[in-house]
Amino acid sequence: MSRKLSFLFFAFAFILMLGIHLSFSFIDNVYPITGNKVKTATQYSTEDYSFTVAIKSCQPSLEIRAKENHNVQEETKKEMKVIGLIGGMTWISSAEYYRLINQLIAERLGGFHSARVILYSIDFAEVELAQHQGRWNEAAIMLTEVAKALKRAGADFLVLCTNTMHKLADEIEKGSGLPLIHIADVTGEAIKKRGFSKVGLLGSSFTMEEKFYRRRLKERFGLEVIIPDEKDRKTVSDIIYEELSKDKFTESSRRAYVEVINKLVKRGAEGIILGCTEIPLLIRAGDVDIPLFDTTRLHVEAAVEKALEGIIQP
Repeated sequence: MSRKLSFLFFAFAFILMLGIHLSFSFIDNVYPITGNKVKTATQYSTEDYSFTVAIKSCQPSLEIRAKENHNVQEETKKEMKVIGLIGGMTWISSAEYYRLINQLIAERLGGFHSARVILYSIDFAEVELAQHQGRWNEAAIMLTEVAKALKRAGADFLVLCTNTMHKLADEIEKGSGLPLIHIADVTGEAIKKRGFSKVGLLGSSFTMEEKFYRRRLKERFGLEVIIPDEKDRKTVSDIIYEELSKDKFTESSRRAYVEVINKLVKRGAEGIILGCTEIPLLIRAGDVDIPLFDTTRLHVEAAVEKALEGIIQP
């Protein structure tokens, strides 16, 4: 009787351990784990019977889970690139960049979609002082450090939310190692699509008078760019620094700009570049009878296009 009970006990134990073994084998085949696997063996014996059951012991590793999470992040990244905005020049136009980018993303993707954006807003007082004191090298270092910070934060490309500081665009792009969407390039492309060859340019005194902006439009797009006379350039630039940059928009300034634009039209301008990111907040298409090239809007559209590259849109 004792021998019979002993036989039944070990037969039961064998069937139980075999079932556990087969269960683990099934799980491993269906959900393979590439981490470490450890085999353990349990020896059962009596004076009459002896057998060994091998059991696989498998534990999902943290490395596997981390890799799965990484793959999810990579997939998300493929869905929308992260836009790195260098803002604060001024905060008024930077807020417009942020609003327009998210508005366009929502229009393109629908639902609750918004942009993946990192905004670094700097103190414009430091930049303005460097501009007027001619300390462009210091400004380049400052903005390059900002661009590097955006890169560390996860930005895929840069958008410099100002026309004037594109004087330093090449240094910023090279120093940061991130691609930068140049505001003059997207503007030049829009002008060429309209078939224009001669346009007027409004902006800060630096944008209008220095060669970096007009030369790029001429060399890359074959455009003739004319600017207001000295008196009107001062009027345009003073309004930018004394009013628009301080969130002040007046009817008298709007009329002054319209007058300057009409003079450029008489000189043969087929369109007008609003070459300061605050100007589109003052001058609208209905204010004049000539095409206006809103550099803020064009810049934003290019940024959104790049952010959505390769994405299947509804």
